[in-house]
Amino acid sequence: MIRNVGILMCVAAGVLLLVTGCMLRQAAEPSGPRPGKMDTALLAVEKDQVEPYTGAGGLGDTNLLRGRNFHYAHCSDYGPGGFAQCIADGNVDRGWKLRDSDTRGWVDASLGLPAVVDKIVVREAGDRIRAYELKVYDGSEWQLLAAGTTLGSKVFGLEPTPVSAVRIEITTTGGGGIAEIEVYNTANAESAFPDGPSPAVREAFVQERVALLLGSPWALTGQGKELINPREHAIRPLPDSGRYVPDVMSFLLQKTGGEAQWDETARTLTGTCKGQAVNLSIPAETLLSHEQAVETFAKLGKQAGLPCTVYPEFPLLLLFGDSLPEAGRTALMKEVRELLGRGEGVPQIARGTTDPREVQATIKPSTKRIGKTMKWVGARTGEMHEGTNNGAWFSYCRPNAVRTWYGYKMLRHYAKMPDSEITSIDDFERLKEGVRRAPEESNMVLWDELLASDLHKSAEHEFALYRKFGAEVVNETGAKNWPNDWESNFRSWLITYIATYYLAKHYDITVHQFGNEPDWYLKQHTDEVIALRLQLLGDAITCAIEDVNRRCSKQLVPHYAAPVLASDPCSRIARVMMRNLRTDYRGRKLDRDLVQFYNRHRYSGRARQNVSEVNRVQEMMLEESATGKALPQIFTEFNYSTG
Repeated sequence: MIRNVGILMCVAAGVLLLVTGCMLRQAAEPSGPRPGKMDTALLAVEKDQVEPYTGAGGLGDTNLLRGRNFHYAHCSDYGPGGFAQCIADGNVDRGWKLRDSDTRGWVDASLGLPAVVDKIVVREAGDRIRAYELKVYDGSEWQLLAAGTTLGSKVFGLEPTPVSAVRIEITTTGGGGIAEIEVYNTANAESAFPDGPSPAVREAFVQERVALLLGSPWALTGQGKELINPREHAIRPLPDSGRYVPDVMSFLLQKTGGEAQWDETARTLTGTCKGQAVNLSIPAETLLSHEQAVETFAKLGKQAGLPCTVYPEFPLLLLFGDSLPEAGRTALMKEVRELLGRGEGVPQIARGTTDPREVQATIKPSTKRIGKTMKWVGARTGEMHEGTNNGAWFSYCRPNAVRTWYGYKMLRHYAKMPDSEITSIDDFERLKEGVRRAPEESNMVLWDELLASDLHKSAEHEFALYRKFGAEVVNETGAKNWPNDWESNFRSWLITYIATYYLAKHYDITVHQFGNEPDWYLKQHTDEVIALRLQLLGDAITCAIEDVNRRCSKQLVPHYAAPVLASDPCSRIARVMMRNLRTDYRGRKLDRDLVQFYNRHRYSGRARQNVSEVNRVQEMMLEESATGKALPQIFTEFNYSTG
């Protein structure tokens, strides 16, 4: 069965990550926060990905970051229990914390859709920070807001600025971290992004009118688009027996100069409006349909002296106050419906049109090339067994690349280690040369058993399908951890060699990876050990394909993808790899790059985080590269969320 849990993507060196098929511009050096416009392509992706949330929506007394989806927070690394999402949970007793052995790190959190921000509060966890840099993301680049030494709890002010994420980088004495980051719009400044009413709608609602879209947490008043209850995180679509209707009714009375009080036990709303008393019983059973909800709102309007109008073409849209003039009314109400039916926290029931005959978009596909996309877009496969319809599904999806798993775990059973001890690099070299001299006759490779196995039968079927569909294969080949001695080094080299030789000879596979997500294991080792392990597997891949070419008269070119990171893409592991691009495991200079693709994984990122990280990785590679050049970036697992 195909496990389409990720996407395989390759990005050419010097070109940014292309998520939607459009080029996103490269970030420049920070130059201080300033108001700016969100890249329209990036904003479109953010809107597609944003999750329902009934946050503050720009109200000045509310932390815009609090309670955001935990997928929106990311960090360089963390100690036990010190997760990134803890910086936005409202609890200063928790927080994001480094391990005691770490002295540098970063954490960032996204607002989802961008918002105007003029105040940020940062609260330190402990007192170990000795340097920090606070940055905001304005839609195209990270901008430095403040830097200093000791942090504690600080308030940072800035001009009203469109912000979609906040990031802090810290240097500590070891451990330490951030308890909470709070983000505010104290002036309730108007957003620079396209989510506000047109002048015609603004003029219409200056006349003490209020519009409500049943199921939406937003209302339109003379003050503009407002969140009905910024403290309530459980707005529900109708029909509903909870707090949605009482919250909306209370908001309505308060916005028209009255007051309201809700008695949950008696389910009664009392208050005043325009000098008239309001006393409305709202039994839960009266809210089991939209029609009943509309009737209940009409009763409230009658008691409060607020005319309630529902136009037949907009059955979920309620207008309180004077009815609109007939001229231009339909266009105004359509805009109001769209305005209240989009944004954070809007249930699906409030979106779109109630008339299935209404045309909302006309799509005309074209073969014209209008931008750039990834060279490879593929699937990460699990099992592709003969006799199943998995091949048909693969053909239907039409990927041009695939990630396979014929690597260390599958091929280790066909390696036979020698009886002699392996205690030095010279022992390693002697055995390596023996295998290479006659690989198919070597007693260290159980070729007969491999070619008679179910594994080989399965591979014959699977790789024939990929060849038929013209899909490029990236194979997860190497190990990701092994004991730190020369016997284990040779075992890892040998199994990687066997897997690469087998796949190259029989299926012309040339693109191979280091072990899957080795971050935690490699972090335990010195720079020298990290470099050695990357070099050993790269050497095994190169040697195996060279030997297949020599024995089988092929002209295959080896490609090595590493380090296959799942955490910080600019970590020490990545930097060590880039510094050793032209050095082999014996310290000798190479005439070609050891690694051809910078390989990593990415889950749960916002669109702006992804493009920002690609830029950051590009800069890191240029800074560290032994050749002064960056590698193409390849993502062999990429998804919005694992959930």
